[in-house]
Amino acid sequence: MSRDPRIVRSMFPQAVVSLDPKCDQIWKLMGLDQKEPEDTDDLDDYEEPCYGRAEQFEKLVSKVPKDHVRVSTMGMEIPHSPGLTWDIEMTWFLAPAENPEMEWLLYCINWDDNWEVYEVLFVAECKGFSSPAISTAAMLEATFENWNMHMDPEYPGWELVDQIVQSAK
Repeated sequence: MSRDPRIVRSMFPQAVVSLDPKCDQIWKLMGLDQKEPEDTDDLDDYEEPCYGRAEQFEKLVSKVPKDHVRVSTMGMEIPHSPGLTWDIEMTWFLAPAENPEMEWLLYCINWDDNWEVYEVLFVAECKGFSSPAISTAAMLEATFENWNMHMDPEYPGWELVDQIVQSAK
């Protein structure tokens, strides 16, 4: 059984959700615009910082601007193939949109278990919903649909969407 991915968004037909927004200002604020040296001569002087998982997370969270709201953290293990799993951890944030045509921005600090680093994913922006909470639920819904999670009604993200909608009532 698949879940209808447009439950929240269907309540606001004039509202808009846009996926994969460009967020240069926040990117710079969080220090994510710094790149590794491309010239191999510069690599001798370049040291990749070495952090444990908790330290990596805390370093990124410490750079989150004060007006950004921490929405929730989702963690799960997804079976991939015999003996292999994906370790998923996403901490979601709601922020004012950089794009002047939008109201809200949704992003997450995501654990990449292949590279063993945290990354920041700017996933959606929106306008036209009745509240910040409903905007968050609508952007999560659109993001999970884009990730084809509507095929998995047991995906924990759907519970998060439902919790946000219930708390907004």
